[in-house]
Amino acid sequence: MTFLPTIYLSAAFYFFLVWFGAFKRDTNISPQQKRISWLVLIVATIFWPIVVPISYLERISNIPRDVY
Repeated sequence: MTFLPTIYLSAAFYFFLVWFGAFKRDTNISPQQKRISWLVLIVATIFWPIVVPISYLERISNIPRDVY
């Protein structure tokens, strides 16, 4: 039962590192844009494990089913 949370946390950490790397490479942004970028980065990392399953459930509920 700990497998799924481990996968979610690992993926969240991975995406955080990818976006953090992109954030650090961007040097020509204002201090206000940096604060907003940090906020978006933190919020996205926190809510990613919640949003993905909800999005997946919504997506599979909209799949048309063939009835034979």
